Parts: sequence; C-alpha cells; structure tokens
Amino acid sequence: MFPPCEMMVRDFLPSVRGLLIHSLRGAGYSQSSIARFLGVTQSAVSQCLSKDEKHYVSSLLSMGLKKEEVETLVNLLMEDITKSPERANETLYSFWNTLLSEGRLCDFHRSIYPQLSSCEICLTPISKHIHDVDKLEVLKTLEEAVFRIEQSNFFKYIMPQVSVNVVYSIKNPSSIHDVAGVPGRIVKVGERVKAVGKPIFGASQHMANVLLAVNSFKR
Repeated sequence: MFPPCEMMVRDFLPSVRGLLIHSLRGAGYSQSSIARFLGVTQSAVSQCLSKDEKHYVSSLLSMGLKKEEVETLVNLLMEDITKSPERANETLYSFWNTLLSEGRLCDFHRSIYPQLSSCEICLTPISKHIHDVDKLEVLKTLEEAVFRIEQSNFFKYIMPQVSVNVVYSIKNPSSIHDVAGVPGRIVKVGERVKAVGKPIFGASQHMANVLLAVNSFKR
C-alpha cells in the first residue's frame, strides 16, 4: 500500500517544520521555546537549524508547491503556533488536504510509486460523503462564493491585513455543525487571494458561533 499520508510524514511535514523552526528562531525565540511549541526535542530543533532554509523550500517546491504558497503557509503557522496548537493543526491540515484534493501532489506521488498511475482517491469531493440535501446546497453555494472571491481582482484591496473567513448555514442552524466555513481561512498568496481549505461544516468556530448568535437573536 502507498497511501498519500506517507508523503505528509516523510516529505511535507519535515520541510514545513524546518522552515517554521528557522522563522521562529529568526523572530527571537529560543531553541527550548521552539521545541515546546512544536512538540519536538531541542536537539531536533538544533538539527533543523543546521540545514539551510533553501533545503526545505526546495523540497516543498519539488512536491509541486509554489514559493509564495510556502511563504504563506509558514507565516500562517507562525501566527498560530504560539497562540493555539489546535489552530496550527487546522491550518496545516487544511492546506495539506487542499493540495491533495486539487491533485497538486499526484505527480510527485506517482513519481515515487509509478504503479499509482490511475489513482484518483484524493480527488473525491467532500460533498460525496454528505447526503443531507440542505447541507449539500450550502456547500455548493459557499464553494461558489469562495471561487468568486479567489477570482476577484478587487477583493485583495478591501481585505484586511489579517486573514478572513466566510460562513453559511442551513436554515435554523442549531450548532456549529450546521454552519459551513473555510478551514484555515482565506489569505493573501502573493497578489492573489486563496482559501487555505475547501468549505466544510464545523470549520471557523468563531464565525459559526457569531452566526448562530445572530440567528438566535432574529428568532
């Protein structure tokens, strides 16, 4: 078996971690603090710092990522890791899952395992696993909204310096699981605007709770 998660452990995560360690060190954090943030040993931090940042960037580019995407991901993780490990995990996995679902890593995966030439397991949309008609319609509408935001030539000019999110719910939502949002949020990538992940239910808990509160008030 040759699951794509193998790439995460062997190629993606070590390179992202290496860049994040370099960035945290450059921001003035001690090696012991960095080790605590990332859940690794101080010797592991030291080992990562012994390699040039270009080594990690090159590894990610060879997987199919773009340089501006790498920079955006590291900046987001820098913002998250010192405040909320859960948020950092969400950002990392949302970014990873988007790469998988868009087929961005297929060529790299197949270069390692040529026997996967016809594999399309990662390209199955999340909506295939949802059978509630109302929720399917919400996802469809939100995906279209996100697409329009990404294609807009003007949204980047009205977007605040911090990242943004959009949420949408079924009629009369009762919990955050009735509200769909963009996991990992919507960010600037170079001169473009890009959703870190694809819309799913239960994402962006803060925005979902705001929507639930407003909906409750309307009642």
